[in-house]
Amino acid sequence: MRRIEERNVVRKDWRKVRLKVALCYPGDYRSGMSGLALQTLYGIFNSSEDVLAERFFNGFQRSLETGRQLKEFDVIAFTLQFEEQYPTFLRMLLECGINPRRSSRKGPLVIGGGPCATANPAILSDFFDLIVLGELEPIFEKLCSFLIGAKNQHDLEVLAGERGFFLPGISESGERAFAQNLDDVPHVVRQVVTERCPPEQTPIFGKSLMVEACRGCPQSCRFCLISHISFPFRYRKSSTLLKIAKRGLEETGVRKVTLIGSGTSFVPGIEKVVAELAASGIQVSIPSILPNTLLHGSLAKDLASSGLRTVTLAPEAGCALRFRAGKRVSDGEFIDAASACKEAGMKKMKLYFMVGLPSESEKDLKDSLELSQRMASKGPSRLSISLNAFIPKPFTPFQWAQTPDPKVVTLRYSYMRKEFMRKGWPFSGSGVRRIVAQSALSLGGADVGDALLRSIEFGADWVSAVSKYYKVPIGEVNSHISQSDISRALSSYMEFLKEASAASVF
Repeated sequence: MRRIEERNVVRKDWRKVRLKVALCYPGDYRSGMSGLALQTLYGIFNSSEDVLAERFFNGFQRSLETGRQLKEFDVIAFTLQFEEQYPTFLRMLLECGINPRRSSRKGPLVIGGGPCATANPAILSDFFDLIVLGELEPIFEKLCSFLIGAKNQHDLEVLAGERGFFLPGISESGERAFAQNLDDVPHVVRQVVTERCPPEQTPIFGKSLMVEACRGCPQSCRFCLISHISFPFRYRKSSTLLKIAKRGLEETGVRKVTLIGSGTSFVPGIEKVVAELAASGIQVSIPSILPNTLLHGSLAKDLASSGLRTVTLAPEAGCALRFRAGKRVSDGEFIDAASACKEAGMKKMKLYFMVGLPSESEKDLKDSLELSQRMASKGPSRLSISLNAFIPKPFTPFQWAQTPDPKVVTLRYSYMRKEFMRKGWPFSGSGVRRIVAQSALSLGGADVGDALLRSIEFGADWVSAVSKYYKVPIGEVNSHISQSDISRALSSYMEFLKEASAASVF
């Protein structure tokens, strides 16, 4: 690995802190530094005088900050954003000589958090000493106070039953912790900026300040984990966002702001934020945006004038299936948004689609293709497509839904890929080889986690090993989730059944 040079790195004196945290991202440097999660955790832990945090990525057996090994830290903390990071998480421990199994482990405490760990702690229950459920900010001080001096899980037992904490083997269930008002939650402004690294490891947004506009999304699409795991929808005021951006730009020296949040389109005053930043000569990007937002006022023009050249839109499917999936956005809105982006001067447009959604039919596939063609004719001249297979997620309404047979999904994916590429559009996607394994990792329990670890220890194909658990019952997963969260998801699923029945899909 060639040398990585960064700005705003935190290096503390090990002799002057009481808690040393190895902050681990089970993926490469590029993906880890492209997300706000790692930046936020790094800032939160290092904001305490008694705590230091140093970063590890897949392939890094020593920390970026001081070159120390995992086993030298008091706590090893993993943030898990995707199910396919589970194998990497286990390998990172094994490669550093640390036993992933809690019952056999000696050495640092291993804790975890993130969307996947919150949604389904069951599959990870043999590995972690503690799992943070939900958001860290409301429970950070309590967490650190118990981690300081803790030698094993028994030293943390008092946290069992507390909101935001799940102790595998001790806790029976858990409640998510979440901040009530984002305006009261400190935002990391002194973010780490990558100055130099191997080209393939350059963060996706480049040198950009990431500003969190909101958490959750009021649309609550039935397939989307983030909108359900982050309920209720909360946002920062436009004035707060502008203050964060101003301070962050000063601290980082960058000239680009990326507004983060799955529900950014629903944040009041987001157009004002974009307009003021653009007027100041700052490039603005919104990775997650709905078509109707681009049609409000001068937002599309302001984004283009700031230097944005590519717009990303996610129709997901044809209109009828999209509505059944909970995304209440019409084809007309997508087409009008594409046109507005072209008129504003944007040159590229990327569209995201899915295959394998519950109740999907052959007609839904043709609807997706027709919509993409209509958007291509009205939108920016350079179009690219990303196609991914649907994976059922715990916490969401579609965890209970009947999905097409994997063989059918494979055929549909191949058909869609062929049709998109026949039009000459650049194509990317997840493929379908791992959809069965991903579903097992998403909804599986401790037995799936054990099968995963055993396959890695024996050098076997983990995809084949966990695929055997494809038809897993989801009772164990839901037994760890609060009844209020389950009831809300189940209610939405029942509405889906009514809508699908009315459409004569079932």
